[in-house]
Amino acid sequence: MSLSGEAVLYATSPSDKVAQETARRERRRRKVVKELFDTERTYLRHLELVNKFFDFPLRFACLVPDDVHARLFSNLEQIREVNVTLLETLEQTTVGQAFSQLAPFLKLYSTYANNHQYALNTLQVSAKSPDFTAFIARQEDRPEVMGLKLNALLITPVQRIPRYKMLLEELLKNTPNQHHDYISLSEAAEKIAEIASHINEHIRQNENFMKMLAIQRSFDSSAPKLLAPGRQFIKEGPLKKVSRKGGKSYERMFFLFSDILLYGKPKFLDGGGKLYTCSCVLPLRHCKVEPVFITSFSKSDTGGVFRLTCKEESLVLYSEDRKNAKDWSEEVDKAIRKICDDRQTLRKPSSNKIPLRGRSLRRHRKEQKKTDIKIPGVFFN
Repeated sequence: MSLSGEAVLYATSPSDKVAQETARRERRRRKVVKELFDTERTYLRHLELVNKFFDFPLRFACLVPDDVHARLFSNLEQIREVNVTLLETLEQTTVGQAFSQLAPFLKLYSTYANNHQYALNTLQVSAKSPDFTAFIARQEDRPEVMGLKLNALLITPVQRIPRYKMLLEELLKNTPNQHHDYISLSEAAEKIAEIASHINEHIRQNENFMKMLAIQRSFDSSAPKLLAPGRQFIKEGPLKKVSRKGGKSYERMFFLFSDILLYGKPKFLDGGGKLYTCSCVLPLRHCKVEPVFITSFSKSDTGGVFRLTCKEESLVLYSEDRKNAKDWSEEVDKAIRKICDDRQTLRKPSSNKIPLRGRSLRRHRKEQKKTDIKIPGVFFN
């Protein structure tokens, strides 16, 4: 206290600040380690619930065929065995050493993540069976299952690798360079990040494949085979195609891929469904995009117009939403530039040589049918 009775505040010394920061990082480090262990034990309990109350009994209940059972649970049993070993290793050694040692086996999650959407689809289809639905409801109502639903339990492995990545990176950030586990922890964080990236890429590729498969099924037999090596889906949506004779415009559904742009007109079915008839296929490497300004066109002051040329083909495309037209022209132009760059560097994805319309499109589709590969069901490894 000073002579006036007021408290005197002393500035914290640099060494005190270092000590405080070190203590803060150590507290954070212990908290992350505790979270890792706690969530790992909870996660393992959830995997055991799936195995004990759903996977194993359903295998012998004869309510679904073996292939449906395989779609539902994939390689979940292998994952559970790996994680049992991971927890045992964590309890016997350091976090860094445990994850460095088990990282190669965690690649099993790629298969599971890749299959997860099929599992959910299969679960929805199987729910049409009253016996299957009753079985799942009975199991979910068991007190041991603690009110958890099967679909919620099945998604936990998909979420686990990203959680490992987050926890290991946070742990590494709060671990001093001179710590005995720092090097192993750094290696483990890098390995898990690679696995997470690998899984995300697998999921992305699989989702893209499923999207192209859905687009193929949305067309009648007039469309060419869309599943081709190196081809990726980019964008879809309606645009108005201005008649070549001028004046009128007709709405068509456009599909942009990494090497082609195709569009179709709707074909309404008796049952209320809708298919598309393929009107034209344009190879992007021969295409060019340019903006167009048409003062006489309806609502041209609010919409957007652009021209797409491909050898002898020329399309004037319009959207009442100016931003939509701009987005389409930019995406198509970007895809054109990329495929041209890829060809210059000898990366040559599938691409037709000429625009396909009418007779040439039918001839191309007929030739493709000779080499078509049948795609079984919805389950892919």
